[in-house]
Amino acid sequence: MQYDKPNQTVKIINDSIFSPQLNTYKKIWIYLPADYNTSKKDYSVTYMLDGEKASLSDPSALANQRADIYSTLGNFEKNNLQSGLLVAVVNGKKAGRELFSPFGPNSSGDAYVNFLANILKPYIDSAYRTLPYANQTAIMGGHWGSYISLYTWLKYPDIFGKLGLLNPEFWVGDSMSNYILSNPPQPTQKIYAYLGTGENKLIIEDLARIFKLLKLSGLPEAQMVDIVTTNNDGRWEFGVAYQWLFFNNASLETDQLKSKPQLEFKKGIAHFSPIDLSKNYMYHVIDSHGKQFMSDEKLYTNAINMVNLPKGIYFVNLHDKSHSYLYKIVLK
Repeated sequence: MQYDKPNQTVKIINDSIFSPQLNTYKKIWIYLPADYNTSKKDYSVTYMLDGEKASLSDPSALANQRADIYSTLGNFEKNNLQSGLLVAVVNGKKAGRELFSPFGPNSSGDAYVNFLANILKPYIDSAYRTLPYANQTAIMGGHWGSYISLYTWLKYPDIFGKLGLLNPEFWVGDSMSNYILSNPPQPTQKIYAYLGTGENKLIIEDLARIFKLLKLSGLPEAQMVDIVTTNNDGRWEFGVAYQWLFFNNASLETDQLKSKPQLEFKKGIAHFSPIDLSKNYMYHVIDSHGKQFMSDEKLYTNAINMVNLPKGIYFVNLHDKSHSYLYKIVLK
């Protein structure tokens, strides 16, 4: 079955992947990049749990910006940021703690994670042109789906190198705490978490606890982003998480980091220094959903005037023929 939108194609695999671990069939929704059928490229893959809460599992939700993943990925592609495949796992509206927790006598979370790593991912890698490496594979989840995403990221570090926790809704007990300490992440793994302060106070405290345990386990701070904001509208902030996990420059080679212009942002003006304008840098200014607000085929000065942009989170993609740098800017 195909569901087409401008510049993008969503392919639905309907009840065709059997999970022997769970003794059931799983429905999977797949987003293919706009150029997938016309190129020979291989692509990164993001596995989105809590698939029901993403627009992929309900085309009527496309008008809802909170879950408009289609246009976000499509906008990235228009702005020189290559998106990858996105696989949304539909678990059913009744899926809850039993499926999304790996701990406890009645939990099936560990079997679910086994299915993701040993059945679903090998299938996707064999059926589609993917970059199967851990540093090109992300797992994301919202609410309770973020809990099992965290566990999956810890249990299979050689498979899932990137993690997004989007408005997590769980409590961290001794079981998860001990698991983090006994299964420390690899120093190359990355995690992005977003949480509104309208959530339960205990959830906010537990998210901070998770990051403290990850630091104690040896994960470099450059590999972690923990955002707790006053934005209580339930937005998943998928676009921000995706950009940081896949387009952030923290993992650049040493020589590239040395040549990266530094950003200084004052009074709505983004200043870059040192910068060699003879390299003919191009730039795009996009928001967290990939919508372009500014662009130019050549950067003529070392500054970009963003004074007239509305408040929000923006990314400046500065690139030439050899390098591409991404900067995050918050206009308050």
